[in-house]
Amino acid sequence: MKLQYTNTTKGKDGKDVTETREITAYTNNYQRSDGIDTLGQEFTFDLADNPFDFNLMGTRLAIGGKIEFSNQLSNNNKSATTQLNEEQQEQVVFQGIVVAEKQSGANKYSYTCFDYCFYLNKSEIEIQFNGVSGLEAIKKVCSENNVPLGNVADIKTNIKKIYQGETVSDVIKDIIKQATEETGYKYRLEYRDGKIHVEDYKDLVLDKVITQPINNYSRDLSMEDMRNSIVAISQKEKSTSVKSTIQDDESIKKYGLIKKIVKVDNKKQAQTAQIAKKTIQDTNKVAEKLNLTLLGDDTVRSGRIIIIDDYTVDIHDKFIVENCKHNYGVNHTMTLDLKRVTKELDTSKYATSTTTTVTPNATNSTANATQVDAGMNALNGYQSVYRDNGCVDVAVKAGSYYSPFLKQQADIGTANVDTLVNNAQSAGYKVEAFDGYAKKGDILVYGNNQHVIISDGAGGGFGNSSSEGHAKFYSDANNAWHTNEAPSKVIRRGVYMEEWHSQMASMFKDRTNPIRIGACLGEVISTSPWKVAIKDGKFMIDASNGYVCFQLIHHITTYSYRHSGKMTHKGCPAGPKSDYDAQGEGKIVLDELWKAGDKVLVIPDENEQHFFIVDIVKEGV
Repeated sequence: MKLQYTNTTKGKDGKDVTETREITAYTNNYQRSDGIDTLGQEFTFDLADNPFDFNLMGTRLAIGGKIEFSNQLSNNNKSATTQLNEEQQEQVVFQGIVVAEKQSGANKYSYTCFDYCFYLNKSEIEIQFNGVSGLEAIKKVCSENNVPLGNVADIKTNIKKIYQGETVSDVIKDIIKQATEETGYKYRLEYRDGKIHVEDYKDLVLDKVITQPINNYSRDLSMEDMRNSIVAISQKEKSTSVKSTIQDDESIKKYGLIKKIVKVDNKKQAQTAQIAKKTIQDTNKVAEKLNLTLLGDDTVRSGRIIIIDDYTVDIHDKFIVENCKHNYGVNHTMTLDLKRVTKELDTSKYATSTTTTVTPNATNSTANATQVDAGMNALNGYQSVYRDNGCVDVAVKAGSYYSPFLKQQADIGTANVDTLVNNAQSAGYKVEAFDGYAKKGDILVYGNNQHVIISDGAGGGFGNSSSEGHAKFYSDANNAWHTNEAPSKVIRRGVYMEEWHSQMASMFKDRTNPIRIGACLGEVISTSPWKVAIKDGKFMIDASNGYVCFQLIHHITTYSYRHSGKMTHKGCPAGPKSDYDAQGEGKIVLDELWKAGDKVLVIPDENEQHFFIVDIVKEGV
C-alpha cells in the first residue's frame, strides 16, 4: 500500500511551489467507503505528527491538498500470509482532496478526504432544459461544468425543467429519477477514473462469484416497507385527475392490505399506469438485507451486483451492494450492506384499473389553462390508431382533460373533422372564421375541414403530425398543417388569459427556500414567435413554458357606434330634414404593443417552471 500527498503553495518569490511526498510511513487505519445514494467515495486515515521527533515533525497536511492511495493487486481476496514472494503490482484505488482534519491528543491527526465528486456535490448551478433527451441533458450539465464524461446510457426521456440553486449531482440524479419513473429502468450514477458514468444496473454485475467462507454476517427479513396496493394519482386541480390502481390480491390475503398513494407530476399523467406498476414491483416483497465482512476486493463498491454462492450460510443469489467499506491493514477486508436482487414481478395477474375524471370548472364553463396543459402534455408523443388521419382523435382525447364536450366526442369515437365541427355547432359552440387570434384550448380548423389542432393561446398549438406519425407541439400554428398556412376556422373553446389571470395571486405561497427566481425583468428577444430571456440570458421563456397577458398579444378589437341629432348651420336648422341617425361597427387592427428589446415584468409560478409575461416596463416613466 502507498499513500501519496501533493500540495501547492506560494513560494517566497510569489510563484507556485508544488510538493509531492509519500506519507505511508507515518499513516495508518486506511478506510475507503461509499454508498448507493451518494455520489463519490470517502477516504479516511490517521497521521502522526510529533514536534519533538525529527522523523515525525512537520507531517501535518493542508486542507485542500491532494491524496492518492494505491493498493497491491495481490492484496485482494487474500490474507497477508499468502502474499509472500508475490509481485507487488500496485493500482490506484482512490484520488481526492483533504477536506477535514481532526486532532486527538498532542500528535494524532485524523483526515477525511473525498474524491473529486466533492465539487459536484457542493457546487450549485442554474440551468434550463427545453425538451431534450436525458442523455443530452446530462451532456449539457457536464459540459457547462467541465466534468469529463465516461459511459452514459442512451436515456431518451424528455427533460423539460428549470433548475435553480441545485447541485450538479442533484440535477443529474433528478434526470435519472425522471427516466426511471417513465421507463422503469434503473441507472447508476458513479464517478471513477476521473469521469462521470451513468450506466444501467444490469451492466454492473461483477463476474466474480464469492465462494469464500462467510463467518461474520447478519441477516434481516422485513415486510416493513412492503406495499401491495398502489394508487397513482395525478397532481391536478380538483377539476381533473387521472388515477391508476394496481394491487396483488394474493399478497393482500397473506399479509394484509398495505396501500401506497403515489402523486404523479402533472406532465406525466399518461404514465400513471406505468408508475403504479413500477412502484408495486419495487415494494411488493419481503425485503432481505445482509451485512457481511469478507476479504477485500477493490473491484467491489456500492452499486455493483455481486453473486454469492456459500453453503455455510445457504446463500446462493445476486445482491446489490448498498454500502461498502474497505479496511486496509495487515489484511484487506471489506464490510458490505447487501440487498437481494429479486426478479421483476409478473403483474399481469394483478387487479388493475385506470380512470380519468373531468369535471367542468365550477365557476366557469370554460377550461382553465392548467387543464389544457394537462391534456396536451398527456398526449404528447401519442400515436393514433388512425395514423395520418389521427388529428381529431388526438384533439378530442387531449381535449377531454378540460372540455366535457370533447370528452364526450372522445367517448363516442369521433374521428372526422366535419363531424367534430357539426357536433360543436349543435352543442352551441361558436365556429367562426379565424381572425388571427385563438384562446388557449380553442380548436383550430384548417382548409375545408381537413385538419385540426388545439391552440396554446400563444401562436402555437398541439396536434397530430401526419409526417412524424405522433402528436406533438407546434411553436407556430401556421406550420401545423402546411407550411405558412393559417387556420381557416376556430371552434371557440377555452379561456382568455384574463379569466384566470386574477387567480395567479392564490398560486404563490411563502417558501423557506432562499433561492428563488421570483419576479424579475425579462428582455423580449422576438415577438413572432415570442421569446423572452431572463437572468441575463441564462433562462429562455417561450410558448412551451410561458404565458403572455392578453393585452400584449391581442391585435384585433371590435368597435360599434350610434349617434343621432339635428344638423344645424350657425345655430339654425340646416334644412327641412335636419334630423340624422348614424350607426355602424367594425374591426380595428392595433399595432403590436411589444417589440424586441423591450423590458417586461416576468412572474414565475410556485414551482418556477412556468412564467407569466405581465406587462412592458419602462424606466423613468
